[in-house]
Amino acid sequence: MRSSVFASMVFALGAALVIVPAGPSAAETLVPFTAVLNGAQEIPPQPSPSQGVAQVLLVKETNMVCYRMSYSPLAGAEILAHFHGPAAPSQSAPVLVNISPSPTPLGSPKHGCVQFTKDQVKLLEKGLLYLNVHSTAATGGEIRGQVFPAKGVKYSKVPAPASPSSAFLD
Repeated sequence: MRSSVFASMVFALGAALVIVPAGPSAAETLVPFTAVLNGAQEIPPQPSPSQGVAQVLLVKETNMVCYRMSYSPLAGAEILAHFHGPAAPSQSAPVLVNISPSPTPLGSPKHGCVQFTKDQVKLLEKGLLYLNVHSTAATGGEIRGQVFPAKGVKYSKVPAPASPSSAFLD
């Protein structure tokens, strides 16, 4: 049952990532990343029943990072979600950018865009950032997923939508 729920989340999330160019003729370079989230990646590992996926898209010209994240029910109510770094998969790191409760509401699915600095973009490109979802059952973090470049997927000079994230978020 759990694997079919996870497969459905992956399919739904992947289907939502179709970028339909629209708007002005300006172009953006889009760089995709992915993460699989679960309790086993937490430090220390958590016995969470939840698992999830995230798609992250970097707009190279502006350092804007857009994300879509979906996960199965947590053991407790979500408190926070954010990007952490720099850290390898076996390391912990401080919060770099909050994604909930603001700019996205608590709960799954969530999506939005956040501004990264040039240094944060370098860490993202090196695979040194992770997403973390905290809950009332695991205040230090219930599920975590290292954000890695999506191998074999490239977008280059895609005509820009009306706003940098509108095609990604619709």
